[in-house]
Amino acid sequence: MNRISWPDWREPVLAIQFLTRLPTPQVPDFQPALLAGAARWFPAVGLLLGALLTAAAWGGSRIDPWLAALAATLGWAWLTGGLHLDGLADLADALGASHRDPERLLAVMKDPHLGSFGVLALLGQFAAKLVLAMLLAREAAWAALLLAPAWARWGVFAWQTLPPLGRIDLQTRDALVRGPDGCAEHGAADSLPICKPCDKADAGPRTNPQGRTAFAPTFEGRFAQTPGMAERFGWRRPPLAPWGWAAALAALSWWLAPALLLAPLAVWLYRVWLARRLGGVSGDCLGAGIELTETLCLLGAVVLAAI
Repeated sequence: MNRISWPDWREPVLAIQFLTRLPTPQVPDFQPALLAGAARWFPAVGLLLGALLTAAAWGGSRIDPWLAALAATLGWAWLTGGLHLDGLADLADALGASHRDPERLLAVMKDPHLGSFGVLALLGQFAAKLVLAMLLAREAAWAALLLAPAWARWGVFAWQTLPPLGRIDLQTRDALVRGPDGCAEHGAADSLPICKPCDKADAGPRTNPQGRTAFAPTFEGRFAQTPGMAERFGWRRPPLAPWGWAAALAALSWWLAPALLLAPLAVWLYRVWLARRLGGVSGDCLGAGIELTETLCLLGAVVLAAI
């Protein structure tokens, strides 16, 4: 008799740890493979953030809509630790300073310093969310604040299927993953950080088929110019999670905030832009996409409320 396979409780905890500043229990027996499974919980984390932001905005609205907007906007930045704002700023700097040079674009995205384009992007994003949140608070349209963060994090499912920026193409990557040299047990010194055949994390010294000890650089180290923890979530994408969350969020949007039914369109348009303009995706691109999708969701809700 087959046992029911329950979700690993460590996966949602890791998702909360990665996307927010909220306190969580320590994760025992951590394994890198858990990061991929954590991605399926991203929209749930978005709903949690939305609930906290809605509560803060509702409390502020008892005094004034502007106070509600300020509470929501500052809460947004604090709860996420500015994680996605950082990606937006890095992408803006890279686009503004690269002059369509792919190598310079990757170099600027990797640079930890904040440039003028990044500052302008942050100011514009903060102002947009502040004004839109005020307009929603004035109409008591709390559902948009609740669902916008969830839809934005659902977009990661679509964006992470693009080739990673600065790395080898996906066909070559898949060929390497499927090969017999997936980890230290399987040989080769050029294998990837997670072995497909045995799902083991791998890094560090090992013996290659020629009997020589070598340090196999990770996939990030060899091929990425903009490595980041976000890329870890792209190794194994949960096949059913995107569709299940899409159905759930669509049902909630139909019931509470019909304007947010256009969120998948915003996600798709951003994916098309990434593919045509950049040719791939990075952690910064994912963060920027989350910020932009949230703002577009709020804008759609404001426009619908005004009609």
